[in-house]
Amino acid sequence: ITGTSLRLEVELWSYQSPSRQLSAIERFKESVSLSGGHIIRRASIPEVAYEAALIDLPDSGVRSLVRREDIALVICDDVMLIRPQSDVSFPIEINTPDTDIQAVKPVLLEDDKPIVGLFDGIPVQGHQLLEGRIELDDPDDLNELSEVSERRHGTEMASLILHGDLNIGESSLRRPIYLRPVLYAPGNGAREQTSPDHLLVDTIYRAVLRMKVGSEGEEATAPDVFIVNLSLGDKNRPFTGLISPLGRLLDYLADRFNILFIVSAGNIYDPLPVPSLRGYEDIDSSEYRQEAILEALDEQKTQRTLLSPAEAINVITVGAWYTDSVDIDRPLHTYFEPYLEQGPNISSGQGLGYRMVIKPDIFMPGGRERFDISKQDQQGMCLRPISSLNILGLRTAIPDPNGLLDKDGLTSGTSVAAALTTRSAHKLFDVLIDNDEAPLANMDPMFYAVVIKALLAHRARWNEEISCLLDGINRSKRSSHYIERLDNITRLLGYGHPAIEEVMGCATNRATLVGCGKITADNISHRFMVPLPPSLERIQEPRSVTLTLAWFSPVNVRSQIYRRAKLEIKPGDFKERVGVERLPLQPSNISVLRGSLFHTHYTGKKAVDFIDDGNLTFQVFCRAQGGPLDQSIKYGLVVTIEAGEHIPVYQEIRNRLVVQPRI
Repeated sequence: ITGTSLRLEVELWSYQSPSRQLSAIERFKESVSLSGGHIIRRASIPEVAYEAALIDLPDSGVRSLVRREDIALVICDDVMLIRPQSDVSFPIEINTPDTDIQAVKPVLLEDDKPIVGLFDGIPVQGHQLLEGRIELDDPDDLNELSEVSERRHGTEMASLILHGDLNIGESSLRRPIYLRPVLYAPGNGAREQTSPDHLLVDTIYRAVLRMKVGSEGEEATAPDVFIVNLSLGDKNRPFTGLISPLGRLLDYLADRFNILFIVSAGNIYDPLPVPSLRGYEDIDSSEYRQEAILEALDEQKTQRTLLSPAEAINVITVGAWYTDSVDIDRPLHTYFEPYLEQGPNISSGQGLGYRMVIKPDIFMPGGRERFDISKQDQQGMCLRPISSLNILGLRTAIPDPNGLLDKDGLTSGTSVAAALTTRSAHKLFDVLIDNDEAPLANMDPMFYAVVIKALLAHRARWNEEISCLLDGINRSKRSSHYIERLDNITRLLGYGHPAIEEVMGCATNRATLVGCGKITADNISHRFMVPLPPSLERIQEPRSVTLTLAWFSPVNVRSQIYRRAKLEIKPGDFKERVGVERLPLQPSNISVLRGSLFHTHYTGKKAVDFIDDGNLTFQVFCRAQGGPLDQSIKYGLVVTIEAGEHIPVYQEIRNRLVVQPRI
C-alpha cells in the first residue's frame, strides 16, 4: 500500500496486430485514469504474449473491485487479469550457530569468465567467502537501497553455489559467478523483496538480454553464462493449471539463448493437517508417522502446488530433499524425523507442472525441517514448518548485524536445493568439459546446456520405500489405473534424488556414454548403437540400462498444446535383446513424454543372446506439436549400462569402441 492507494499488477490481452495492441493500451490507460488510478510501469514482451502494467489504485477503487462494481478498469475489455503484485520475498532472521565448521578448501580463481548466473538478492560482497568471487551487475542500483546486515538470501545462495554446504568442506568453484540483483533488503527488519516499482517478468527479461546480448548500446555483460539460478517463487502465483507469464518467459529464453534455468519448486509453509495422527503416541511410532505424513501430503497435493515459475517446461525444477549434514547430539524440542530414511521436505511445492509435465524434475538436499505440532480435535494433528531459529539445515555464509564478515548460519528449503543443483551443474562442467583433457572437451558450446541438463537428472531414482508406500496409499484410496497412481507419486518425487557424483566418473561395473546432436521434425530419426559388455551375454546376471534425453523446446504461447518439439527415445525390444524390462516404480512411460526431459530405467537379469553385433540400439525421434516446427532442436543424450560388481562393464565397452569413450 502506498499512502491511501494499493499497488496492483494488471495483465492485458496480447494481440498479434501491433495496431490493435496500441489501441488496447490507449483504452487501458483511459480506464485507469477514469478509475482514479495511475500507471507506475508498463511492460511488453510480444514473444511470450505478455502485456502488463503496475498501477496504483485509490482505496475507493479497491473497494469497488472487492464489491465487484462496474468501474472503468473492470469493464475494460482489454484487461485480462487484475492481481496483487508479484510477491517474491524472504525473511531476514539471522541465526549464527556457536558450533565449529569444517574449513572451506580455498582455491584460486583460474578463469575470469563466469558460466553461472545468479538472479537473486544483493549479497554481502565483502564476506570472506564471497570476496573476489562475484561479478555484481546492478543496473537498477539495488545495492544502494539494501541494508548490508540484512542481505541474507543472495549471500546464502552465492555461498552455496561457490562452496556448497560448509558442514561438508568441499572445494570451492574455480570460476566467479555473475550476480544480477532482483531483490533488495530495505532494512528495519523488512523482508528481502523485489522492487515495488518494477514488474518481475520484465526485470528477468531485461536481465537476460543485458547478460547475453547487451542493452542500450552496451556489450553483453556475461555472454558465456549458460546456467542461471532462480531460487525465487511468486507467493501470489501458485500453479493452478495455467502457465504463468514468468514460466512462459523462461521457456522462451531457454530456447532462444541455450540457457539452463535452475528453478526452486517453492516453499509452502501452510500447516499440514495429518488426520491419521491422533496423539503423541502416534507420532512416537516411526513407521506409522511416516505413512501418515505421506498420506497427508497426497491428500493436500492440490493445495500445496508449485510456485511460479517452477511449472515452466524447459527448466530444471528442484524440490527439497529431507537431508543435511548436521549431527544431532542432544534431544531437540518439537523435533522428529518424518521419514525412516529420507523423503521430500514437507514444505516443498508439489507437481505436476503445465499439461502434467513431470515437476519437480529432481530433488536435492534442502535441509531437515523442524515443526510446531498442534492438536485439531477430530481432524488429527497439524504440522507447521518452523522457518526461523534453525538448528538443522545447510551451512552458508550469512550477513551479521554487527558488520562482521566471517559469519555463517544454517538454512533450508527449495532455494537451497536449487543452489546446490546449480553448483552440481558447474561441477559437471568442470569435470567433464572445462579443460583440454576433459572427456567432453571437444563438445560444441551450443550443446553445453542440454547436456548438463541431461546429466543432472541421469542418476535420479525414486526412494524405494517412499514410492512403495505412496503406491499403496493410492491403491487403497481410488487410483486403480497405473498411470494415475504413478502420476500421484511423481507429484511428490519427480524423477527422484540424483546421485550426481556417479555421473562424474565410472565404476568398473558401470559405463556412461554422452552424446548430443541436432534433429528436425522431418520423419528422420537418429539411430544410436551402444556396445554391450560381452560378459553379460547368455548369463543370468542383474543389469540395468538408464536413458536420459534433454532438450529445450520452442513454445507456442497462443496454443494450449504450447510445446512445439516432442522428442523421445524408441528403445526397441530391450527384454529380448538385452534382458531388461522397464522398472515398474518410476514415472510412467506416458509421463516421461510430456516435457523436455525424457528419463527412464530398465532392469533385469535374463540370459539372452546379443544381436545387432552385440550392440544396444535405439532411436531418437522429433515430432512437431502446436504448430509447424521450422528449426532444428539441440539435444543431449546420456546412456548408462551397469551390472554386478564382478562384471568389467567399463573396460569391455571401452575395448569395443573404436573411439575411446569419454566417460
